[in-house]
Amino acid sequence: MLQLFKKKSFVIWLTGVSGVGKTTTAEALRKHFLKKKYKVEYLNGDVIRSVFNNTSFDRQSINDHIKKIGFFASILEKNGIVVICDFISPFEESRKFVESICKDFYLIYLYSNNVEKRDSKGLYKRYRNEEIKNIAGMDIPYEIPEVDYIKKIKISTDVFSTKQTVNKIIRLID
Repeated sequence: MLQLFKKKSFVIWLTGVSGVGKTTTAEALRKHFLKKKYKVEYLNGDVIRSVFNNTSFDRQSINDHIKKIGFFASILEKNGIVVICDFISPFEESRKFVESICKDFYLIYLYSNNVEKRDSKGLYKRYRNEEIKNIAGMDIPYEIPEVDYIKKIKISTDVFSTKQTVNKIIRLID
């Protein structure tokens, strides 16, 4: 893997629907940066939602939630910390807001054509059985990010392994 010595802190924001590999990728990135002696904080969407579990699933509530997390990430970044975030963050409005308040922001859009097959949490099956609702890409729209390949990329987790995905992200940042 490449070594990053040019940058002290930045925000990596992983977005994509549930089951696409955001958490797996974020964990691998966290380990990489810790190994390279960076100060790292990993903000996991599931963990944070379990703490702030009163967040609703309407568009405004989701946008507000993402903006709050983005603000927190920007504070960590300003204090010299590499911040890795994995949030579905389905709406362009809140993703752009987070980008605007972070100094060095990288948006990584992970996608797969097989999320329902990879459904490790059973969310899609439960959704199809009408046991749950509020699934991004199903009854909550997911707005696919516009990517420019300078600070925003899209990566298919069907095609690239976790290691390859991490290497692509590191090359983007370096």
